[in-house]
Amino acid sequence: MNNNEKPDNVSNNNTSGESSVIGNKKRKRLSTDHVLPSWKKVNPNYTRSYPTSENKTKDDLILLTKNKTAVEIFELLFDNDLMENIVRETKRYAFQRNIHNFDMTVNCLKNVIGIFIYTGYNSLPQEKMYWSEDEDIDRTIIRQCMSRNRYYEIKRNIHFNNNDNISRSTDRIFKIRPLIEQLNKNFIQFGIFSEKISIDEQMVRYYGHHFMKQFIRGKPIRFGLKQWVIACGTTGYCYKMDVYEGKIADEMRNNGFNSLTGVGENIVLNMVNTFENPESHAVYIDNLFTSYTLLTELNKNGIRCTGIARYNRMGFSKTGKNNLKSDLEMKKVNRGVYDYRFDNNNEILSVTWKDNNIVKLMSNRETVEPLVAVKRYCKKEKKYVDIYQPNLINSYNKYMGELTNWIGMYRSTVLKFEERSGIFHCSQTQ
Repeated sequence: MNNNEKPDNVSNNNTSGESSVIGNKKRKRLSTDHVLPSWKKVNPNYTRSYPTSENKTKDDLILLTKNKTAVEIFELLFDNDLMENIVRETKRYAFQRNIHNFDMTVNCLKNVIGIFIYTGYNSLPQEKMYWSEDEDIDRTIIRQCMSRNRYYEIKRNIHFNNNDNISRSTDRIFKIRPLIEQLNKNFIQFGIFSEKISIDEQMVRYYGHHFMKQFIRGKPIRFGLKQWVIACGTTGYCYKMDVYEGKIADEMRNNGFNSLTGVGENIVLNMVNTFENPESHAVYIDNLFTSYTLLTELNKNGIRCTGIARYNRMGFSKTGKNNLKSDLEMKKVNRGVYDYRFDNNNEILSVTWKDNNIVKLMSNRETVEPLVAVKRYCKKEKKYVDIYQPNLINSYNKYMGELTNWIGMYRSTVLKFEERSGIFHCSQTQ
């Protein structure tokens, strides 16, 4: 259809709402308790009302950080309790290695962290060059901060957990688990202060050998360690993060939490469990997580959600006469043309739009109109022209774009992680 035409009424058609769960080896069918979808080509009509104002804690956060320096704000997140725990475990590890004359203080740790941060944006070919006195690479600030031998000594021993407990743990990231848990606690200390929330995966750049290393084609960072992140959709502030340990490990950790199909859906439900007032937030996710079953489940909990979707997870039957236009059909139309369906039973909207590629989204709150004009280059006319974009796609781009790979893009040149007994160990780079 043309994007200037009004939607036509079409006949009702029920489709199968079955989903699947991951068993030990096979995917088993799961009977769902929600009402089967009834797709119609009508404008969405949502019956539930939601608050639209930002959380009050945002004003409190502004007052709290108004007159603080960057270092003081950093120490709100990387607080003294966390640093004291790192110092304690580092000294314990040195003792376990029979290094009995090793000593360390919180101030020493702050100096090492400062060097890590500094080397993230001021890189040199070799780590030892930061202590060089040559005129062309002189880094006086590093030499005055800490001697090279002392820095290497701390770096070789730095630890976050007690190695004596490794044999009793099945956690694949046992050595950094206390660090992640304490950081998540500090991240959430201000509350969830934004209405728009993004949930996505991040890649921490890593080229070494480790069984948890991932490869994701098409990402800015293709090789690295993957983590799940829930963040503010307007500022990118992280509320919670968790490292992906593999499909089996994630299933074991989420065992009994819910009965949805895949890892992605379970991750979203686990993340939104952080919300104190679910109806006060709108969640934006990508096609790794989005499915008809997930949006139905979020609807029950009063959580608004919008996400890019894959056609085979949008809840349409293979034989349905009222399905959304397929990718093959959309490839034959002009750029800017869109199609949509609305499920009256579960109040879920599905939209497909022709841009440079075919874009498909699902939402349980957003609308198709008003259309938004966006600029695209036209080869035929050899200039930028306006094409019209459905409203929910514009909202998705606005609130999902802030969650970028900040951690992955920022890479310290002096940090290297090696696999030792299936865990992380910080070592010296050459």
